[in-house]
Amino acid sequence: MKETKRANLPSPEEVRAKETLSPEELAVVLGCGRTIAYRILANAEIPSFRIGRLRKVRRVDMGVTSKRSLCRTAP
Repeated sequence: MKETKRANLPSPEEVRAKETLSPEELAVVLGCGRTIAYRILANAEIPSFRIGRLRKVRRVDMGVTSKRSLCRTAP
């Protein structure tokens, strides 16, 4: 039987201390998957910005939206 590798996601404790989050860290905070987090950013439901090739989200920009509605409504 082939083993699947789990993504190396940060723990919630590591994410709480940060001011800017990566899409993977955003997924941990929202309680959804990485793909859904990228869709949320692509649809501009949460504002984000780029630093070179990296996509970042400011923690203060996350406070406006509801976690439940974001994870449920992402197509």
